[in-house]
Amino acid sequence: MDLWQSVRGTTAAVAIYLFIFIAVLKTDELPALPKPNNRRGLNLLTAWQDLHTIATRPHPFNSHANDLLHAYLLGRLEPIAAAYPHVHVVDDRVSNASYEQTYFEGTNILVKVDGTAEDLHGAVLFSAHFDSVSTASGATDDGMAIASMLQMVEKLAKTRSKRTAIFNFNNGEEDGLNGAHVTDYSIYAERGGMQGLDLAFYKGRSYYHTKYDAVPFLQGGTRALWSMMEALDAAGRALLDQDNSDPSGDVVYFDFIICKCSDKSW
Repeated sequence: MDLWQSVRGTTAAVAIYLFIFIAVLKTDELPALPKPNNRRGLNLLTAWQDLHTIATRPHPFNSHANDLLHAYLLGRLEPIAAAYPHVHVVDDRVSNASYEQTYFEGTNILVKVDGTAEDLHGAVLFSAHFDSVSTASGATDDGMAIASMLQMVEKLAKTRSKRTAIFNFNNGEEDGLNGAHVTDYSIYAERGGMQGLDLAFYKGRSYYHTKYDAVPFLQGGTRALWSMMEALDAAGRALLDQDNSDPSGDVVYFDFIICKCSDKSW
């Protein structure tokens, strides 16, 4: 009898685990793209083109390719600021930091989109790094976040939120999180004592910092990019439009991709 109960228990456990495994396989798929007129005011085609430019080649900090990308980002952001007086762009080439026997001069690009509610205090920060390691072109680390943030700036310029939004397109993350000192979640949370969210892809970690972190190997293609854009827009807009004028603590939103989402079959 005890043996029979043991067999029944083992069978039930196997069945439950099998059900969970099948459910994960079934649901762990990128959804189909929504129709162009149902994309929340985000331009997926432009973001896809931006991603191709961002991830054209490896662009580590202090490289010529990094300088070209820095110029490209300014070329995308400055016309938006010129068209909308509530959008402000700062090419920060003066900030610096010294810590742990390290000295760093930043080349971050900061964007501020003024909110409409003057009685709401505090702002929401979106942050991602535009540099890559020397061994990868950085499609997911962190090109998709940068492309998504560009879209978020454009959307907020046209449809302003209640709270002010601040975007930190920072540089030098791969060399020790330097850009975030002067974008890593830990810098804001542990050293800044700020609350926030951290978005990351979790598949294909073995391709992290390798040549496979590139657009041709991007699993899901435009669907993967859209998932990042949609998540950024939904979570970010919810924080930006919250009515609480006195939130508990300094609220920050992080958009920082650290995990790979690639494989050779892309």
